[in-house]
Amino acid sequence: MEHIFLTAVSYVLSACPIGYLDVDKASEVLSLPEHLACLFLLPVGYADEQPGEKNLKSIDEISFYDKWDK
Repeated sequence: MEHIFLTAVSYVLSACPIGYLDVDKASEVLSLPEHLACLFLLPVGYADEQPGEKNLKSIDEISFYDKWDK
């Protein structure tokens, strides 16, 4: 799923992994045979709105090397 998600993003599409679902109901809706089950869904499409600007932290703020410095 991660590879499909990243590929979608590389094509300027949006995706939203859904892992909390009724497996039996999802498999029924998709008409899957008994030996298959739908464990996750990944809706992919064009975003309805543009995301705002991100304020990302520096790598030093979110990681450490060899010991905890904070």
